[in-house]
Amino acid sequence: MIAELLSVRGVRHAALVSADGQVVAKAGLSDEQTAAELTLVAAGRAVIGSLQTNLKSAGWQELLLDVDGGPVLLTPTVTRFC
Repeated sequence: MIAELLSVRGVRHAALVSADGQVVAKAGLSDEQTAAELTLVAAGRAVIGSLQTNLKSAGWQELLLDVDGGPVLLTPTVTRFC
């Protein structure tokens, strides 16, 4: 299912990363690229945590990082229980 994101214009790779930093699913990423992207995700999570603390916010919507290799969009997953 995550591979379908690669059909979106401009998307080169995608990854689903768990709260503890483990890759759950990925598409378009080699193992070497995955390690670098996980470092970026960890940095993004640190920024999000800092902002949430300073703004006294419980949640977040998304974070867009503009890096040399192109934009990186971090979005939280939503868990719904029925």
